[in-house]
Amino acid sequence: MMLTSGGQRGDAARCGEVGISAYLTKPVRQLELREAMLKVVGMQKEKPQDQNSDSKKDQTVVTRHSLREARRQLSVLLAEDNVIKQEVVVRLLTKRGHAVTVVENGMHAVAATESKAFDVVLMDVQMPEMDGFEATAAIRKMELATGKHILIVAMTAYAMKGDRERCLAAGMDAYISKPIQFDELLEVTESRSSLAAPAAVGTADSGWEPEVALGRVGGDQVLLADLAKIFCEQCPSLLAAVKRAIAERSLLEVKRAAHSFRSAIVTFSAQDASDAAARLERFSRPEDFEDAPAIVRDLELSVERLRQELDIFAAANVAEVAPPGVRS
Repeated sequence: MMLTSGGQRGDAARCGEVGISAYLTKPVRQLELREAMLKVVGMQKEKPQDQNSDSKKDQTVVTRHSLREARRQLSVLLAEDNVIKQEVVVRLLTKRGHAVTVVENGMHAVAATESKAFDVVLMDVQMPEMDGFEATAAIRKMELATGKHILIVAMTAYAMKGDRERCLAAGMDAYISKPIQFDELLEVTESRSSLAAPAAVGTADSGWEPEVALGRVGGDQVLLADLAKIFCEQCPSLLAAVKRAIAERSLLEVKRAAHSFRSAIVTFSAQDASDAAARLERFSRPEDFEDAPAIVRDLELSVERLRQELDIFAAANVAEVAPPGVRS
């Protein structure tokens, strides 16, 4: 890949002649660089095995223009009552080739999702007539009948502690604060919208919150998928350690085993399984062992649901090429 701060006419053609796979002019945004790298890796995998290494002329070169042409166009609904903020988001997204529909309150947002399919809804939290929380609740209620799941991103000017958790609890999938940052907006709308739903977005049956888990790994879906596979492999031994400690009626070992299990579960923000492990971790008296069978049953059921959903997520987000350091 060639990165230059002094691009000239004809550079891309020359890159193709000498065997350069991608050509980008600086400054290069993080998302654009990532797009180009993934595109180049995909091109290398698609090359015929018997291709002559000297045959470099006229090979396809990834450029800023070709990335823009290949980028998937998203249909975005923006629910925002401030005209200036509307203009900012519309300009940023349309520059990337996305189609944006604008409504000024929650009632219109709900009506719009009834009449048209959107990839992403950018939902302002504070709006007249119907706020973002009420609108999200109404949309999620409609989805119970359709079986669909729209990615809903909360937007709020009040970036206070607990806001993200409140938005996720209300049924929103992600959260960004105002004033809107260009890279963050693109990360949410373009990267997150590619997740499968509902298995990979929102709250799953096991209580895990993929969007929260993704936030803990910087939005890296492949990394989270790798961690999911590792967790699924470790589950039997972690559960066996818990059962063994209970059979031995060792309070110390129960607390240790439950803590290890819960530490692994917390990565995926799976509340049901985490709560069951936490109940075991709180064991402090011999009498607590009377409750152990019921708690272990709850733990097994919740962990099994989590494993099934993590298997689905991992299968949908397999790395094309394993990065260095990943377990084989």
